[in-house]
Amino acid sequence: MHKTVILQAAECTTADELEHALAPAIVDLKESRPVAIPTETVYGLAANALDFDACQRIYSVKKRPSDNPLIAHISSLEMLRMLVRPKDDAQPNANVLDALCIPQKLKPVLCKFWPGPLTVLLPKKEGVPDVVTAGLDTVAVRFPSHPIARKIIELCGFPLAAPSANLSGRPSPTTAAHVLEDLEGRINYIVDGGSSGFGLESTVLDATRHPPIILRPGSITARMLHELLPDVRVFNKNSDNLTAEETKQMEDRPATPGMKYRHYSPTSPLLLFHGTDEAKLDEAISKFIKQELNSDHRIARLTIRSQSAITDDCYFEFPLSTTGDREEIARNLFSALRAADSVNPTLIVAQSIEENDEGLAIMNRLSKAASATRHIQ
Repeated sequence: MHKTVILQAAECTTADELEHALAPAIVDLKESRPVAIPTETVYGLAANALDFDACQRIYSVKKRPSDNPLIAHISSLEMLRMLVRPKDDAQPNANVLDALCIPQKLKPVLCKFWPGPLTVLLPKKEGVPDVVTAGLDTVAVRFPSHPIARKIIELCGFPLAAPSANLSGRPSPTTAAHVLEDLEGRINYIVDGGSSGFGLESTVLDATRHPPIILRPGSITARMLHELLPDVRVFNKNSDNLTAEETKQMEDRPATPGMKYRHYSPTSPLLLFHGTDEAKLDEAISKFIKQELNSDHRIARLTIRSQSAITDDCYFEFPLSTTGDREEIARNLFSALRAADSVNPTLIVAQSIEENDEGLAIMNRLSKAASATRHIQ
């Protein structure tokens, strides 16, 4: 196993200094070797989105199922021309949004939320490798706001496919150290750009459907998108806003990451307590933990607001937020899951939060990470 090198980019103060720090990573990316890079959501395992072999290596490094599509990242709107199908009747001097097959209703959304943590599905251009799209006729595209990510893409001159830089199924990495835990020896370079600002993967929006649908919730919430897309829906297999046929089609052949497979899971089993009354949840969790500790089990708990009075050498707490702030919970979730895992517990315990705004994205990740759910009335 070769050594994985961390390239320090977060403290660079000039453009020249940053380019010098990034130089080894750019060489690897241009030679079809994946590199872990920072983004504002989570760290991504990046490779040339137009290079079949480079993208195949992403799947190999991550041990990722081949029918799980990748998201292509761009550093400018002009780079969309490399990924998105052009209009047959586009005017010669048309701007990029008018020259490509981009739904009219999506244009104000892109103007408002790009660059940022929003991925959109668009009709793919001929030549985009099927390995990126899992054979679908759409390509998932994101314009990140993280300056280091955008600089890397700019220096490469091509879009980068970049799923989360972890082993498939594990909690997503929000620091370079998290990436190293999973991928040491599997890649040459990790670009350290500091901790991810949002901490959850991007919102994924499919505006090629009528009405448009959020396939994966994230920091750009349904409420935010509703202002520009009044008929936007949220994908939920238990919801009545999709037909049974639509739900089955989306689950069998996912158009975006995070829809089909179990994700975000710690090594230790995670038990999710679900309920609407926070006091009852806390009471039920405390009672359960005491019973488990009496059976000589090691318990790790992800806490929100409350701090347990339990004192035991086999009990560990990892706060998501002391105030219940949704953005703070999102930012800390994956880091807390990894920290809880590090104490080798018999079980990790977490609690639900209300599924609105950012809470929808948080619960999406917790539900997928959970081994089991216990409902508290």
